[in-house]
Amino acid sequence: MLIIPPKIVRKKRARMKAPTAAPTPPPGAPLNLEDANYYHDTLTLVISFDRDISISGFVPSQITVSDGQYNNHVYTASGATMLGTSALTVTLVAGATYEADQVVMNASALTGITAVNDGGTWAGASDLGLPYGG
Repeated sequence: MLIIPPKIVRKKRARMKAPTAAPTPPPGAPLNLEDANYYHDTLTLVISFDRDISISGFVPSQITVSDGQYNNHVYTASGATMLGTSALTVTLVAGATYEADQVVMNASALTGITAVNDGGTWAGASDLGLPYGG
């Protein structure tokens, strides 16, 4: 006698879903500049913000000071050190001559200065008269 084995029915496996990336958190609140002071004798700029900052991604070339009142040069930032938790001291190096009778700071939004608590960034400043703030 011939015995025919029963047909094997295999269940189809459910397709695996592709892993999804974690949602990108919303950007933090922008940093607000509170004070900016230029020291023409030491070629430094001290800037402070409304909350704690990080300068781990600082891009010095994004900040300039145009000094037509004391030294008649445009200075570019060359480095920075933290001064407390919400301020930094920026060292400046001389560039082109500048003849206007004013001292102004320019900083792009690409300075790399960020808030520690939420990653908020500084929008920068355009022709900001120095000293600034209180």
